[in-house]
Amino acid sequence: MINERLAHGIRETLKEIDIRFHYYIVYPAKEAYESFKQKSWKEKAGITAGTGLAFLVAGEFAKPQAAYTEEAKAEETAEASVPEKSLIDKVKDLELSVKKDPKNADLYLRLGFSYGELGMYDGGLEMYKKAVENGAKAIKWPKFKSGKAEQLETEGTRLMQQKKYDESLKKLEESLELEPNHPLTIYMIGALYQLKGEKNKAIDYSKKALKINPAYCNAYSLVSIVHTDNKSQLEEAIFYDGIYLILNPGYGHRQIILDRIKKNQDFLKEQSNLYIVK
Repeated sequence: MINERLAHGIRETLKEIDIRFHYYIVYPAKEAYESFKQKSWKEKAGITAGTGLAFLVAGEFAKPQAAYTEEAKAEETAEASVPEKSLIDKVKDLELSVKKDPKNADLYLRLGFSYGELGMYDGGLEMYKKAVENGAKAIKWPKFKSGKAEQLETEGTRLMQQKKYDESLKKLEESLELEPNHPLTIYMIGALYQLKGEKNKAIDYSKKALKINPAYCNAYSLVSIVHTDNKSQLEEAIFYDGIYLILNPGYGHRQIILDRIKKNQDFLKEQSNLYIVK
């Protein structure tokens, strides 16, 4: 049996390798890919072979010229931009804070969320597990400070259920004016945009809610649903579903999420096989 101290050392070393891999390999490769996307389709076809390895490292697959259809262009437009250095600095600050205060569940939640924004999904899930170990619990219905804001949110939700989307949005925005950082209201606006088919806005509002309170579990589920429907960013969809299950260990409809995770994993595997040169 491996000595526990040795096992701990191995885990810490692997974590450091993962962080350095993203800082020094994945991010530069993504920057190269962003530059690649600005080129014409003929230029892309000409340099694909020489740059395929870098794109694979960045989580992208080199595609032949014929694969650059209008659908592919739309998918690229929706892809996340290269992480800003400020986000990397934020992660470093959170890592230092966690070392100083290793029992702070909120720090683990925020670090896990930030790891996810950088594509470090395995490390992110580990942070959420640590958050739960230190007392973090899922929040489904955050409380309001303002009774009026709560009333407007309730009216907005009712109108949304009646498919009166414009009236609903007006009520929700009025609620948000009274409590600008309330995650439930922000999430409901995201849900409204999802119903209207404005997927990018749905994701933006859901993530905004999570940045305010990373324990607000409903927003994770919404992002995953949108990504799954769009067949885009499925790694993040799997990550967010994993978080939901970590924060809700007793969730009654657990199998629904497990099935969605498997569906997305199978789709990713199928897509990766399409681009492997045999």
